[in-house]
Amino acid sequence: MFTEYKTEECIIRDIKPTNEEQTISLIIYYNTKKTPQLLIKNKTTTKKPCLQEDHVIYKHTCEIEDCGPQTYIGMTQITSSRRLACYLQNETVKNHYTAAHRTIATRKHVEENTTVIDRETRAAYYSWNHYTQHKTNQL
Repeated sequence: MFTEYKTEECIIRDIKPTNEEQTISLIIYYNTKKTPQLLIKNKTTTKKPCLQEDHVIYKHTCEIEDCGPQTYIGMTQITSSRRLACYLQNETVKNHYTAAHRTIATRKHVEENTTVIDRETRAAYYSWNHYTQHKTNQL
């Protein structure tokens, strides 16, 4: 049995109703760990949503009509969502939208125009260097 079983049995014995004429019926259900272990899953890991991933190389593209396809490529070890929040505070992307378009960058706009290029591994680090050396348009 479970170690919690003994503890819960002691608790059941110690529970006394405030009204002596009534009785308390307490039912405790146990979830055994054997049942989930019998199930076989094709893929044991679940994929995180794009904005919840960390250690990624990402690309933000400004798609406002006058601007043209200007891109900013960056690498982050924190979650993409937190990094995008930094853009809205005081970063390169915010400065670009303020100076070039005289608009305020919204979170929705930044999220829609940001994509994950690669996961940060050693090979991804080299591809990040490749992207930054060969990009033609900068924000």
